[in-house]
Amino acid sequence: MINESNITNFENEFLVMEDKLFNVAYRILRNHCDAEDVVHDAFIKAAENLTQLKDTDKLSYWLCTITRNKALEKYNKKKREVLMDCGIYDNVQYNYLSSFHPDFILPEKICINNDFEKYLKEKISNILDPCSRDILFAYYFDYMSYKEIAQKFNMKEGTIKSRISRSKAKIKLLLQNVIV
Repeated sequence: MINESNITNFENEFLVMEDKLFNVAYRILRNHCDAEDVVHDAFIKAAENLTQLKDTDKLSYWLCTITRNKALEKYNKKKREVLMDCGIYDNVQYNYLSSFHPDFILPEKICINNDFEKYLKEKISNILDPCSRDILFAYYFDYMSYKEIAQKFNMKEGTIKSRISRSKAKIKLLLQNVIV
């Protein structure tokens, strides 16, 4: 049962564990700003779901689990981004600017990525049936999880995974023909 003393205990425990939670997030993301964002998101999620915690003695473990899951979620979303490395950004200016912030991307590279994303979406729309296309777009471009997609399309997670896998195989064949 959650009462006023448990809320105070939650706030105090979070403040005590903030550095540990940051370290959990940073080990996964390897980015200071992203790790801070994840700790903040974890605090919000934990505060919203505090009533679901049955054993307050396990609060610190629960906070670490939420932080780890949020960090993995952010890592997986970033991993799915389609990036092109053309090799033209290895100049001194890019190296200088990226030394201040590891996520720095030149505007030209952003434009290339956006053009490539449009190209991919157009080609994918031509080779996939509408349902498979929508599922793939939800996963890669809207960064939805399998569970979220399954709920949206009223399907099982296994079906979603299968459709994404089959769609990826079709796209791989398409890209092999385009690149060759």
